[in-house]
Order: sequence, then C-alpha cells, then structure tokens
Amino acid sequence: MIQLYFAIGALFVIYLVTDSLRKKEKNNRIISIDDKKCARCNSCITHCPNGVLKMEPEEGKDMHVIVKNPN
Repeated sequence: MIQLYFAIGALFVIYLVTDSLRKKEKNNRIISIDDKKCARCNSCITHCPNGVLKMEPEEGKDMHVIVKNPN
C-alpha cells in the first residue's frame, strides 16, 4: 500500500514539473509584427495580455506597431 502512495506521489511530482516547463515554454514566445499583413486596426494592442505593443509613426511612412519591451 505504501508503494502505491509513493508511486502516485511520484507521478504527481512529474506532472507538476512537466506542467511548469510547458507553461514556461508558452510564456517565452517572441512577438513579431508583419507590416505587410498589418491592417493598423489596433486590435493586437488592445488584446495583448502583456501590454508590450504600441502604435508609432515611422519616419516618412504610415503608423506601424512596435514592441515596446521585447523582454
């Protein structure tokens, strides 16, 4: 019976470690904006969960989306 509890505990620890690694991989994504596909609708800026996007004018060009803090 003790071996069963030990096995269940070990499986739970393995689950917690793999779940935390999976979440870490998901959070370390790199944001890039394709200006050719961007409609400049500000939708990405308002829906960004981290608030790292902003719209700025480029010299001699239209507005475009930039990443304020890539880290």
